[in-house]
Amino acid sequence: MQRVFLVRHATGRNDRMQQAAAAPGGAAYNLANAIVEAASDRVLGVVKRRLNGSPAARVTRADDAKRAVDSSNGSRIGDIRVCALGEHLAQLLL
Repeated sequence: MQRVFLVRHATGRNDRMQQAAAAPGGAAYNLANAIVEAASDRVLGVVKRRLNGSPAARVTRADDAKRAVDSSNGSRIGDIRVCALGEHLAQLLL
């Protein structure tokens, strides 16, 4: 849900990779990348507000200096990193 809200302002550059678990119950990974036409501080603020407002997820760690937010829904964890690419351009790693 958070991805859909944030990526609607994407500049057209979006990538996604995933890896299934090697064994039943093992770790599986998904990685998404989006370039967003907005200041990185603003993007980070939206990420934090959306996660804090979600009944399905909770923020487990937030580091404003590193522009990082970790979250969990109880059974799955997620990390979001926001990187400044310019004054009004940010990269989201999910």
